[in-house]
Amino acid sequence: MFWCYGMSLFGFAMIVQPMFNKSTTAGGVAAVLFFIAGFFDQLVQTPEASYRAKMIASLSSPVAINRCIYILSNAEKGVGLNWNNIYTEYQNYVFYDGLRMMLFDGIMMTIIGIYLENVIQQQFGTAKNPVYFLFPSYWGCNCLSRKKVRSEIGEGTEGPEAEAEDYYMDSQFYEPVTNPELIAQEGDMNILKIMGLKRTFGDFKAVDGINLKMYSGQIFALLGHNGAGKSTTISMLTGLIPPTGGKCQVFDRDLFSQMDEVRKNMGVCPQHDVLFDLLTPEEHLDVFCDFKGVKVKDKKADIKQVLEDIDLWPQRN
Repeated sequence: MFWCYGMSLFGFAMIVQPMFNKSTTAGGVAAVLFFIAGFFDQLVQTPEASYRAKMIASLSSPVAINRCIYILSNAEKGVGLNWNNIYTEYQNYVFYDGLRMMLFDGIMMTIIGIYLENVIQQQFGTAKNPVYFLFPSYWGCNCLSRKKVRSEIGEGTEGPEAEAEDYYMDSQFYEPVTNPELIAQEGDMNILKIMGLKRTFGDFKAVDGINLKMYSGQIFALLGHNGAGKSTTISMLTGLIPPTGGKCQVFDRDLFSQMDEVRKNMGVCPQHDVLFDLLTPEEHLDVFCDFKGVKVKDKKADIKQVLEDIDLWPQRN
């Protein structure tokens, strides 16, 4: 019974968490909502309340747990609850149905919470389209998404591509690409292309229309004075903050709508060391493997290979 109730509370927390950036605010609001939900029990606790009314009220898990505890306390006056009588109706309520409602609450609220976490803009991260689960790319089919990217950003060096180059990139500021290998990369969409990338904070323009291309096999350096927008640009490209405008395509994928796919081929070295004092080198890599989605069967071998490559295998623990 209490496990079912705990699952419903977990789902409740999943719904509240995406709506607030501060944990203290979320905790306070959750406590108020929890106690308000408990008051519904006052409406159906009388024996005269119908079975249907009690089941509807049990959509609130505090009502379901209160009704189950009430039946349990009364059953203990006799033989107690067992598998033979948990289906027996007592004052228009069934103990087993209370358990089912708490499980249903937990599953339903967890699903809603996951949805809200994806579509509500948080302090960090990028929000997804409200119907993101209807896109083929969400289910692993990227064919339609790639066609859309090609049509929006352009394909090849003529036609739409040439128009996009003229619109977004002033030729006097860009060196023409003459290397056949680089031209082939553009034709195959195997580059990172940023077009009109912008980010504003109120009236302040942190990034005002960046346009550039990064090619495979090259090292690209983004230079600028303090406040030029370097960190803001990297934050947008890694999904830490959403852009105000512009497009970005990475290896035939739209960066902002297919961030999960792009991150499989993306690594970030932050400005400051991200190390935890209580974790060993091996444990650090284990955590980062989870971040990158490394398969469990490959994790140990990958960690060992990395530690050996940097001569830290003897100090792994």
